[in-house]
Amino acid sequence: GNGHTISNLHVSNHHVSGLFGVTLNTDIKNLNLKDFNIDNMSEMTEYSILSGGTLMGLALGNTSINNVSATGSFDVHNGVYGGLVGALMPGGDTRSLLTSDFINQNYEYYNSDDYMTLDDLSTLKISNSSFSGTLEGDSSLESALGGLVGGCEYGNIIIENSSMDGSICGADMSSGIVCI
Repeated sequence: GNGHTISNLHVSNHHVSGLFGVTLNTDIKNLNLKDFNIDNMSEMTEYSILSGGTLMGLALGNTSINNVSATGSFDVHNGVYGGLVGALMPGGDTRSLLTSDFINQNYEYYNSDDYMTLDDLSTLKISNSSFSGTLEGDSSLESALGGLVGGCEYGNIIIENSSMDGSICGADMSSGIVCI
């Protein structure tokens, strides 16, 4: 990030939303995201993934976020969303280009007990970072909203000296820092 500020990004109706949709083994630092807006009224299908965050929608593998601040708002129908990161999932298999089509087609495979090994567990570390804004979901549908991270599938999340300031409302599940 080199201390740069990116402002006024609007993402609408994408299955994986954020400045970066899908990342693999990523290190992001010293970045400011200002006045981001994510709205997603898409319907989740059996194998689709709906996730989003101001920084990244889906983090695969080991991810480090340091000294990142973000402000913005979310208005989402259903899915998993966080102020910075939508969801963390295993990222041990790098044979694909990690397109949303690949993820959707292989969602069941990634969630099967036959696939998972300890080497596949992902770690997300967020330090000295913050999100300020609103996350609004629909409590009649399956939605999970977290102040910093929406959800984690087979992985570890480490949060150090980081915060969320704002409101979370209307979600089926919600939490101030990490939802599920």
